[in-house]
Amino acid sequence: KFTVCKECGRIMSYKANGEEMINQSPAGTKGLIPNIYRAVTDNDCRRWDDWRNADYNDYAVNAESVSVKKSGAKAVITVIFHVKFDLAGNKHGKSIGKSEIKYSINGEGCVEVETSLKTKGFINAAKDIPRFGLTMEMPEKFCCVEYFGRGPEENMSDYYAQSIIGIYQTTVNDMYEPYVRPQESGNRCDIRYVSFTDENSKGLKFAAKDNHIIFNARPYTQKTLEDAKHIEDLNKENTTCVNIDGFLRAAGTASCGPDVLDQFIIDGRKELKFSFVMIPVK
Repeated sequence: KFTVCKECGRIMSYKANGEEMINQSPAGTKGLIPNIYRAVTDNDCRRWDDWRNADYNDYAVNAESVSVKKSGAKAVITVIFHVKFDLAGNKHGKSIGKSEIKYSINGEGCVEVETSLKTKGFINAAKDIPRFGLTMEMPEKFCCVEYFGRGPEENMSDYYAQSIIGIYQTTVNDMYEPYVRPQESGNRCDIRYVSFTDENSKGLKFAAKDNHIIFNARPYTQKTLEDAKHIEDLNKENTTCVNIDGFLRAAGTASCGPDVLDQFIIDGRKELKFSFVMIPVK
């Protein structure tokens, strides 16, 4: 059973094998929603002002349309979001652009996801955005992680020589790197698939479709990380917050050296698109 809200465009429920895959907490972020920001890292210091002055840390997404059609043996749901600045608490602020998510659902509960982002070129900050991906919250019990990609420790597109491609098992708690100042962490690159399961090995797998994906998972939301000033400010939020990214700005060394090299910058003025498949795990 796959339920998308016609008003907000988010997945409200995804039930497979008797398990609910979407966090049903009232405060939870129902998935999937476009994500263009990250809790800034120490090495993002040369971009902090640009991103925050452009209100990237206060972006909001509003559904413009939700449509449904049948395509062969599949149901296809297409959601178009406005990605907007949250200027002065105004959820109807200035539009950055549009993001489309198309879900193709088959009878076995597998969901093919295709998504894109088109920004408006006059926004200067769009030439160097933190990321483009999709985020959702799963119930906390889906905390066992297996992935096929680079590991076992965190890695980014400009530092992964130490990260061998293989199949790794970890947990959501262990993926988070306990930096003294909370920030984006725990990313894994060149991912073929990642699965999140409970103690009974039930859950959800995200499998790359056309190109490898990037992911991270943590027991905190992105907003919590962004707002925290010190590691003691973090409290677990009874969730498994999952980010599936097609594009993620690299790390660089700006806190003590050069910023990110040009080939690792995400140019949001161009159309960005990627795809993956969500597969229920029994």
